[in-house]
Amino acid sequence: MIQTQSLEIFKQNHYISYDIGYVSNNAYLSIIATNDCQMNCAYCINSETDHTLHLPIEKAIRNIKELVSKYKVKEAIILGGEPLLHPEILTLIRRLRIESGLEKIRLTTNGIKIKNDFVFLEKLVDERYGIHGLNISFHNEEFMTFKELENIYKKVKGYNPNVKIRINTNIWRGNLDNLWFLRNFLQRLQLSYNCCDEIR
Repeated sequence: MIQTQSLEIFKQNHYISYDIGYVSNNAYLSIIATNDCQMNCAYCINSETDHTLHLPIEKAIRNIKELVSKYKVKEAIILGGEPLLHPEILTLIRRLRIESGLEKIRLTTNGIKIKNDFVFLEKLVDERYGIHGLNISFHNEEFMTFKELENIYKKVKGYNPNVKIRINTNIWRGNLDNLWFLRNFLQRLQLSYNCCDEIR
């Protein structure tokens, strides 16, 4: 169920020497779009940060273009907080697609904003100006149900079948913390519901 090619230890990296040290050919940029979030999860490092901070787009685009050009970075992942709460997130993604030189842009979300707003979801995964990959943090049914997750998957594949959907799930005390619960959870994701292309 867990694909070995998604595990970092199986990646064959090559390192290139730059002024900052050695940079892997698999290196990607982590772009923190905002510290804002609807939730306050105990396991999240963002829980204690200032939730009013949003990434300024003009400065971000300028810096990202420079990093992509200088260090040959091909991929970026947009994170938070909850990145979909950035007031201009679609503009940021569109400009990254057009101006940055990045080949692939992924985004990690808790899914709360997109589980009911399919107009926004369609723009998010637009073939020309949207993301290439969608990572959904799904650890239990606190944020959304399995059925809502399945609906997101079907909608995304209808809008743009090339978008890869990955489920990120965490294990902590009281949540998927034994093999029986973890196996049942993974089976529900992959067998009972059609929710994702990959689980991590």
